[in-house]
Amino acid sequence: MALSFPLSLHDFWLKLPIRRLQFDCPGVTTHARTRGGEILPAEIGTRLWTAQVELGDMTADEWDEVDALLIALNAGGASFLATDTRRPMPAADPTGAGLAGSNPAISSSPNVNDLTLSGLPPQYALRRGDMLSFSYGGNPVRRALHKVVTGGVADLAGNLTLTITPPRESAAPNGTAVRLIRPVCKMLIVPDSIEPGFGRAGGIHTGVTFSCQQTLR
Repeated sequence: MALSFPLSLHDFWLKLPIRRLQFDCPGVTTHARTRGGEILPAEIGTRLWTAQVELGDMTADEWDEVDALLIALNAGGASFLATDTRRPMPAADPTGAGLAGSNPAISSSPNVNDLTLSGLPPQYALRRGDMLSFSYGGNPVRRALHKVVTGGVADLAGNLTLTITPPRESAAPNGTAVRLIRPVCKMLIVPDSIEPGFGRAGGIHTGVTFSCQQTLR
């Protein structure tokens, strides 16, 4: 079967034996400094999620499978969905069971930092550090991934207003579905970042690392 990009979580990211992960959204800024010592920062680009991945030890057969996927993805435009595996569920609902039968969605987005969700279970809690994602646009579909800065508890109607980071790049229509279980963004492997590690025939393969970055394309 031909590969279809972006690869789903189960087709790539969740197959990886991740030992250590750095999942971050660094600022893209420059700054000037006045003679009085005041620092004047300025955004110069879009804030995108990045990941540094270190894989655990693998058997030769396990490495062959991972290696084939890394080679396929180490090409222009070959993308995949990724999630911060350290925080797959909301902190107050570590199994995700509390969301069963619910359909969270955007009900309003008054500015780039605030978002109101509807369709949550009554009194469902989202805390600072929880993550969420949603898709918007078309050709290509874009995946927005955000972290909660100011959370709270949904009211009895299932509504909750959040402050999120990074700021939204584009408004999503009201009614857009929101993903709280393994929220995702679309990523590309950073060129020349794959360190294939070492192994021997029939033995353990170790030392594999690579970097990846979110893409909005």
